[in-house]
Amino acid sequence: MSSISKVRIMSQLLTVVSRMKLARDISLLKVQKRRMTVTTSKMKKTSEEPNGDPSEAISPPLFPVDDWIGPVDSKSNLHRIQFAQPKDETRTEKKYRLLKEETLTWNQEFWTIQNEKFVKAKRRFTQDMFSYRGQNMTNEDGTKRVLTPEELAEFYTDFLEQNRETFKVYNREWYKRNISMLLPAACAAIVRLFKGFQKQS
Repeated sequence: MSSISKVRIMSQLLTVVSRMKLARDISLLKVQKRRMTVTTSKMKKTSEEPNGDPSEAISPPLFPVDDWIGPVDSKSNLHRIQFAQPKDETRTEKKYRLLKEETLTWNQEFWTIQNEKFVKAKRRFTQDMFSYRGQNMTNEDGTKRVLTPEELAEFYTDFLEQNRETFKVYNREWYKRNISMLLPAACAAIVRLFKGFQKQS
């Protein structure tokens, strides 16, 4: 068999695997949505009720077969995710899962720091604007004084400009990490495909 034929076969196989993975992901998304609804309801009940039992909150199993999407982190504003880790996880699947976990941790850390910088910069800008006007942070009726849309637009423009290089570095690293996971993702998908065939036989 020529190298060109091998490449074509590999390309066709990856296409089939991708389509099957897409269908599987859509199905899993529906399941996860139901789980998230139940989990959010349970967590809300536990946090709002003074005598709520924390044991009522739903937690992922020790070896989840699906990805579990948790609530949004208050600092990074990103969802916490526990990726699938079946008992029969192969080395190929584990390698891909660890890459995803590492990227998720990196992403969480970046946006935690960046959001903290944003909040501090906005607070400082707001205080400077009101100080420049000779105003307090609150109105006479005790309500919080807010900036005008034009002033907010000025802040956002300045903040983005000051952090332009930071976002450039982040974007490059984001694309680099995602591209580096393409081959491990394809290999893991092929492994799962063959495991599915073995279970059916």
